[in-house]
Amino acid sequence: MKKLLLAFLLFSTLRLSAATIIATASGSWTDPITWGGQVPSAGDVAIIPTGITVTYPSSGNAYFNNPASIKIYGTYNPQLQTDDLRYLNPVSIEVFSGGLFYDQTAFVEFYIQNGSSIKVYAGGNWNADYYYPNILNGAGNVNSSSAWPTASTENPGPFTLSLDNNVFTFIADAPLPVALIGFTGKLQSHIASLQWQTGIEVNFNHFELEKATDGKTFTSVTSIAAKGDNGDYQANIPQAEPVAYYRLKIINNNNVISYSPVITLSQKGSNNLSVYPNPAKDYIHINTGKAGNAGIYSISGILVKKVTLEAGINKIDISSLASGSYLVVTENDKATFIKR
Repeated sequence: MKKLLLAFLLFSTLRLSAATIIATASGSWTDPITWGGQVPSAGDVAIIPTGITVTYPSSGNAYFNNPASIKIYGTYNPQLQTDDLRYLNPVSIEVFSGGLFYDQTAFVEFYIQNGSSIKVYAGGNWNADYYYPNILNGAGNVNSSSAWPTASTENPGPFTLSLDNNVFTFIADAPLPVALIGFTGKLQSHIASLQWQTGIEVNFNHFELEKATDGKTFTSVTSIAAKGDNGDYQANIPQAEPVAYYRLKIINNNNVISYSPVITLSQKGSNNLSVYPNPAKDYIHINTGKAGNAGIYSISGILVKKVTLEAGINKIDISSLASGSYLVVTENDKATFIKR
C-alpha cells in the first residue's frame, strides 16, 4: 500500500509540474487572476491567447522562474524599469501570427539560458521600446545584438534565434509560401462561409482551415489543396456554437507551416427549434415556430438532406442516414441529434 501511495504521489507531482496554463484575462504575469488561478512556473507551458496582453510588471522580481514554453498569440510585455528580466530556466518562446513580444525593460535586455530558443512566425513581431533588443546568456557575457539582421526596434517574423554552448544562432526563416491577400467570413443560418484569396503561390502545398470555440485550442476542420497563383478559395462549415474562431494553417511542400490572422464569427439564434427523439433510429420530429427550408448536415459539414418544414411538428425520415451525429440548420436556428 505504501508503494502504491508513493507511486500515486510521484505521478501527481509529475503531472502537476508539466501543466499547460492559458491566460484568461489581460493583466500581470504574477497575478493568479490573469491565469485563471494558477501562475505558470518552471516546467509549465504558458499560452497567451489572441486579444490578451500579459505584462511582467515594473515592480516584479528580475529573476524569473520561467516556464519551459511561452506561446504568444496575443501580447507579452515585460516592463521592468529597475532591472532586466533574467530567465532562470531554459525557455522556448514562440510568437505566432498576430502575436507580439514587446520589450520595455530598463535597458531593453533580457537574459536566457543555454538551450533556449526564440521563434517568431510570419505575421508575428518582436519589438523593443527604444532600440533593438539585447539578448544575453545567463552569465551576461555574451551579447547577441549583432545577431539581429538590422538595428531596429521592430523585428518581424519569420526568424529563429537559439542559444547553445554560449553561441547565438540567428536564422531568417523562409518567407511565406503564399501571399495571402484576404481572409474573411460571414455566418448565416449557422453556416460559416469563409473566403480567401492568394497572390503568388511558391512551393505551396495546401491550406488547413482550423476552428476553435475558445479562441485558444484550434483543430482542423477541412483541408484545401493549392490552386496556383491568384487563387480564390472558399469553405462552408456548420457552426452550432454562438461564437467560433477560424484561421488558416498554411503548409508548403517542405512542411514549413505558418498561420493567417484569426477571424471571429458570431450569431445569436432564436432557440425556437427542437428535434426529438434523440437519439433516433428511422424518424425525427422537428418542431419549429416558422415555416421554411432546413438542411441536415453531417458532423464533417456535408449537407446530407434538404427538407421543407411547416410551422409546428414535422416528421422526417432519416432511415437512409448513417449512424452518427447530425446538425439540423434553419434560417435562424440549429439543433443536433444522433442517428443510431
